[in-house]
Amino acid sequence: MRNLIFLGFISLNLISQGQNDWTKDDRNNLFQDYLSILTSHNELTKEQKETIALCCLESTATKYTKKEFSSKIEIEIKRINSSMLSQCSKNIGVNLEQAAPIIEEKVVQINSEWNKDDKEKIAKEFKGNLSKYESLSDEQIQTMTLCYINETTSKYTKERYIEMIDLELKHYQQLTINSCSRSNKIDLNQVVAKTPDKPSLSKEALFGTWKTDQGTTITFNANGTFLKTYSNNIVTQNFYRIVDQTSSGDWFMDANGILTLIENWQESELRLIGKTRIYTGKETGKYKFDTITKDFFKMVLIEGGFCCKEANKTPSPITQANKVM
Repeated sequence: MRNLIFLGFISLNLISQGQNDWTKDDRNNLFQDYLSILTSHNELTKEQKETIALCCLESTATKYTKKEFSSKIEIEIKRINSSMLSQCSKNIGVNLEQAAPIIEEKVVQINSEWNKDDKEKIAKEFKGNLSKYESLSDEQIQTMTLCYINETTSKYTKERYIEMIDLELKHYQQLTINSCSRSNKIDLNQVVAKTPDKPSLSKEALFGTWKTDQGTTITFNANGTFLKTYSNNIVTQNFYRIVDQTSSGDWFMDANGILTLIENWQESELRLIGKTRIYTGKETGKYKFDTITKDFFKMVLIEGGFCCKEANKTPSPITQANKVM
C-alpha cells in the first residue's frame, strides 16, 4: 500500500512537471503580455482585462511547457494568443472583436530536432512560394505559413527535409499549399496567380554577408570578390582541414541570373609523423537561384563544384542562406 502511494506521488509530479518549468517571473511576463494585447479594448474594464489575462496565463502554461512555447515563432505565438483570448473572453460573456476569425491551433507532435531558427528558415522559404498568389492577404499568408510549419515539422525530420532534391521539395510545397488552403477555407481559385518571372537579381542585391544552413558565412564584396568562413565541422572534399577555415575568390552574375563562384583555398593533410603538407585547391561552380527575397536565398549547383562540405555527410548541391548584414 505504501509503495502504491509513493508511485502515485511520483506520477502526479511527472504530470505537473510541464507546468513547473514556468517560473514566477515567466508567468508574470506572460500575464503582462496578455494585458498588453488587451489595452486596445477600451470596452473592457480593468477587472475584466485582468480576469481574461489570468485565464490566458493558466491555459497557456497548462497546454505548453516553457520550452515548447519558447520554441514557437512569431506567427505561432500570435495564433496561440488569439485562440486563448477568444476562449477566455467568452468564459466571462465577452465577445472580443477580432480583425479575422480565430482559427483553432491544430495540435501536432513537433519533432524536437526542429528549433526556432529552423522554423524561421522554412517559413521564409515557404512565403517565397506564396508570392505568386498576389491577392493573398497578410492574414491568409500567415495562416498558410503556420500550417506549412506544423505539417513539415510533424511529418519530416530535419535531416530528411534537407535531403530532399529540388523536384521533391517543390512537389511537397505545392501539395501543402493545396492542403493548407483547403483546411483553412482559402479558395486559391479566387486568388490571382502571377506567372513567375525569371530571377532578375542585380549584382548589388548580393552585396553583404550571408549565413548558410551549414553554418558557413559568405561575404560578397562590391569589387567582385568573396570570402567564405567555415565552422569547425566543415572539411574539404578530400577530408582535409581547411587552412584558416576560409576560402576566397571571384564571383560574377550573368544576364540570366546565373551566379559563378571561382573558389580558391588551401588544405592541410593531418599527419602524426613528419611535416604537414599544404595543398592548393580550386573549383568553379555555377548556381541557379530557386528562391530569392531581400533577406533569404536558395540556390542550386548546376555545373562544376565547390570547396567544402560537412564532415560525415554527403555534399548537397543546394545552398540556403539568410542575410546577416
